[in-house]
Amino acid sequence: MSTAIAGWQIQGQAEHELSTRLYLQSNEAKYSVERHVNAYTEVLWGVQAQFAVHPDMSRLSFQKIAASLDLERRLPEVRAVGFTQGSGMPQTSFLIQYIEPIARNRRGAWADQAAEPKRRAAIEQARDSGEWAASGRVRLFADPGNVDGVVLYLPLYHGGGTPASLAQRRDQFYGVVFLGIEVDSMLRSALHPQRLGQLHVDLYSAGTGERAGPAHLVFQSGGAVPAGRQAPALWQDLELGASTWQMHVTALPEFGRGPRDGLPLLAVVIGTMLSVGGFSLVRALQSSRQASEAYASEVERAMQFKQKELVGITESIGEVLWTFDFPGWKINYVSPAVERMYGRPATAFYEDPNLWLKCVHPADRQKVIALSKSLVDVGCTTFQYRIVRPDGEERWIRYEAHFVAGAAPGIGRVDSVGSDITQQHRLEESLRMQASHDQLTGLPNRTLLQDRLRQAIGHYANSASPIWIAFVDLDRFKFVNDSAGHKAGDIVLKEIASRLQSAVRSTDTVARLGGDEFVLLMSERPDRTASSAAAAMQRILDVVAQPLTIEGREFFPTCSLGVALYPGDGADADTLMKHADVAMYRAKQQGGNSFQFFTESMKAEALGRLQIEGDLRRALAQEEFLLHYQPQIDLRSGRIVGMEALVRWQHPTLGMIAPARFIGLAEEIGLIVPIGAWVLRTACAQCQAWQQAGLGQLRVAVNLSARQFAQQNLVSMVTAILRETGLAPQYLDIELTESSVVQDVERAVHILSELKRAGVQVSIDDFGTGYSSLSSLKRFPIDVLKIDQSFVRDIATNADDAAIVVAIISLAHHLKLRVIAEGVESQAQLDYLRRHGCEEMQGYYFSKPLPAAGFEHILRSGRNLALQFDGVAA
Repeated sequence: MSTAIAGWQIQGQAEHELSTRLYLQSNEAKYSVERHVNAYTEVLWGVQAQFAVHPDMSRLSFQKIAASLDLERRLPEVRAVGFTQGSGMPQTSFLIQYIEPIARNRRGAWADQAAEPKRRAAIEQARDSGEWAASGRVRLFADPGNVDGVVLYLPLYHGGGTPASLAQRRDQFYGVVFLGIEVDSMLRSALHPQRLGQLHVDLYSAGTGERAGPAHLVFQSGGAVPAGRQAPALWQDLELGASTWQMHVTALPEFGRGPRDGLPLLAVVIGTMLSVGGFSLVRALQSSRQASEAYASEVERAMQFKQKELVGITESIGEVLWTFDFPGWKINYVSPAVERMYGRPATAFYEDPNLWLKCVHPADRQKVIALSKSLVDVGCTTFQYRIVRPDGEERWIRYEAHFVAGAAPGIGRVDSVGSDITQQHRLEESLRMQASHDQLTGLPNRTLLQDRLRQAIGHYANSASPIWIAFVDLDRFKFVNDSAGHKAGDIVLKEIASRLQSAVRSTDTVARLGGDEFVLLMSERPDRTASSAAAAMQRILDVVAQPLTIEGREFFPTCSLGVALYPGDGADADTLMKHADVAMYRAKQQGGNSFQFFTESMKAEALGRLQIEGDLRRALAQEEFLLHYQPQIDLRSGRIVGMEALVRWQHPTLGMIAPARFIGLAEEIGLIVPIGAWVLRTACAQCQAWQQAGLGQLRVAVNLSARQFAQQNLVSMVTAILRETGLAPQYLDIELTESSVVQDVERAVHILSELKRAGVQVSIDDFGTGYSSLSSLKRFPIDVLKIDQSFVRDIATNADDAAIVVAIISLAHHLKLRVIAEGVESQAQLDYLRRHGCEEMQGYYFSKPLPAAGFEHILRSGRNLALQFDGVAA
């Protein structure tokens, strides 16, 4: 009987101690899992923030964001990050729009996550709660296709925030961002191999109150629990965002080994001694005392073991634990992890009770003091601030602090747990930088610019200092991209960004909106005059226009500036930006490399321009363009030898629109390329039709703009049209302006040589008005120089123009080129040109540009130019 009683008492103590250890270890396992999962959810919150700023994010932008997260190094268990779309109610599908890295997740592209019940349930839970939610164990999309994991989902709502009601959340929901995580690797890392050597852990996706079964199993550690042994075990609930999971922890045999193993044997020995009734009373008392001492010794050893285990736990976790007396802030305890975080041993904080506050960054110290004092009133709070280590390194720390009241008001203790969030803070800063700054130039983007502009407008009432908005657009920037490649274009943009910053004050803002568009936000002094503002704009033009050499090639960038002033030109940020944009387009219309201040008269013109632009985009599809042809006359025979094809726009309501009103706009918005292809095809087909009709071996001249000439497939496009229409290449004359070929001489020589090899003739149009040098001109493989009508107009009355025309004719003949004079309108002009050897002419003197039917009538009538020389018929 005595043996049983002693054994029962000692075994009870051992089991109580074992249960306590198991509770502590399971709690630590729970917190470790939750801590690891929180690291993944921080990534989700960052990606969600990007979508809040850029709800229409492109695939390329998502790829860049995914790459910047560096997940393969930081969180290797993450196998995929993605975006799933799902809008409208009821939602029957959740299609994956983006998934990265796509090379390892091709199975996931456009997959429907609603097809997997566990995925669908988690997405709907996230949508309805506004929090992140986790799926159960599912098969991931990652290669090689046999990887199991869990997927974390975070909802996205229109407007960026989380709507207040369930109905609003469902209505404004448009998708989720998600992480696919290899669950076994993640949980084994979180639970640590040493812990799993003593505990068997099962994790279930069943929530509180649900019965966990095989269908809910997410993770099983694999430790073997001997059959027939009643091992200590307990359940823990894990709070995972909107989900609650269950963790079942069972002690393995290794967990119970230690000083307690001899306790049952001790009980037997004591019982046996007590049961020997034949011994003397003294012997019995002595035995009883020995048993009591042995029990006390064992209890003391168990307490020492438990204390040692608690110390080991606090040393193994990354967080720093503190306990302070309040209000004196005397440190009662700080865990050894403080040395890893602060770079100072724990003893230093006991020796200097104020050292913890001295370690706080000076800029954050007052905030920390204020929050600490408020603890008595609020009970608990969260601190987030910087500390400075002895080596000068700054780290971001987050503390959760709780005030435990004592016997008297205002007296008690403060318990706090601190985590190092430096990496998380850097990631958040990086994401904020990406959300508010241009990735190429590092300049503020549109979002940050608008925020600063609104702030400047808000401060205007106090400063009365005018605000200038200058809209900057590079001239002919597309030529750089088309001729030298996008890498060169990026170099130009970064250099222009640097030049613009150097041209304004450090307090001003230079932002990039995208492409080749920049905006300057400048707050001026109240006494700043319009003339000084104009001088500032001219300074910006001059800074931008400095030559730029890239890979041995010289570029001459220029820009157009439009300026709007607050409050005179707009009462809000959007109006100011719009008016500066309008003024910039006026500067572009005037040839670029200039600036314009906004005026009210520009608004009506801008509206008209918008109408023309919209109609222009539809004109090609609705066949509103047509060609007119102007004859080109041989000045030796008087016969028509060719014609220049000139595009016209027959607008359904505005009537015939002259090229000057729409060609520049078409060039600007990129429509000149399809319009130009239509002109070339139509002109070639018409020329071939007239030749087949026996109306002469005519050639047709077609103008190409600088943007068309910059096309990479120009030569193949021209030859394809010639094959399609059947026109022999020698009857096509491609006309180019000087400015389109001198931008990149080497490329121009190559393209012109390709056209010549194809048999096409090439002319330089409007010669004398551009920037050609004789050294570059003689390198171009061309056939014709066309004298611009601005020189021809006054050759009979202006000696300078006459001399220029003679010089051009002489130059052309020296280079063995033909000469065509444009804009001939009088007999005197004609006589002068013939007298100095000009071969051909075109102009109103013979005929204005005519529709195809009118031009064909001239051909069929056999009309020629009646030539006279000094009043005598030739």
